[in-house]
Amino acid sequence: MLPGSSWQEVRAVWRRNLLQWYPDQDGDTDLWGRRNAAYLLLAAWYEFHGAS
Repeated sequence: MLPGSSWQEVRAVWRRNLLQWYPDQDGDTDLWGRRNAAYLLLAAWYEFHGAS
């Protein structure tokens, strides 16, 4: 994903990779925490500023 990607692209990549990243599916727990925090931060930012 490139900087400046739309919220729709961010959500699509997140949903497409969610199951393979999730710790219960043998994903890395520490990496999951960082990815999840980044996604939640982006979600809050887009909610505040409006998704494009």
